[in-house]
Amino acid sequence: INDRPRQIVDRKYGEKAVTDYRVTAVSSDRELAVVEFRPLTGRTHQIRVHSALGLGCPVAGDLLYGGSYRRRLYLHAESIRFRHPITGEGMEFSIPSGFMQLLQ
Repeated sequence: INDRPRQIVDRKYGEKAVTDYRVTAVSSDRELAVVEFRPLTGRTHQIRVHSALGLGCPVAGDLLYGGSYRRRLYLHAESIRFRHPITGEGMEFSIPSGFMQLLQ
């Protein structure tokens, strides 16, 4: 059961949320697109809310904000780097190779 609350947009009293974006690919049937988001602020569900309510195109698999059913939420970092909190070793992860197959 998903009991996480949906975030709201409160233009009068809410905190400002800013996201830059660009469309990088579109499926041949134009039903899906790959969008690169760069959040400039860090609000809860910021990318999901801006995609669904700001662009009118919810993230695939995001049932909370109106996305179509998929086996997973198709929101993924292109890459992420950090130092392991215990060993201090540098760690880096990239987008899974099969992730882009969604467009085909």
